[in-house]
Amino acid sequence: MARYVVKDFYDFEETLIETDDLNTAYKVALQRYADTDGECDVHLFDNETAPFPDNEFMYVEFWGEDED
Repeated sequence: MARYVVKDFYDFEETLIETDDLNTAYKVALQRYADTDGECDVHLFDNETAPFPDNEFMYVEFWGEDED
């Protein structure tokens, strides 16, 4: 399994990329945000961080703003 996994959970769970390069993962996450005009719920997971309670992963979340 790759260290970094980028997924979009907006309508359904979609894996965008699995890579060992953080810069590539970050670029893919930002590109998804740009391509969808913020209509996304992107998570960048780091699978090699120290274990957290309940087997949680370290992740960064990218999400758009809700429109009124």
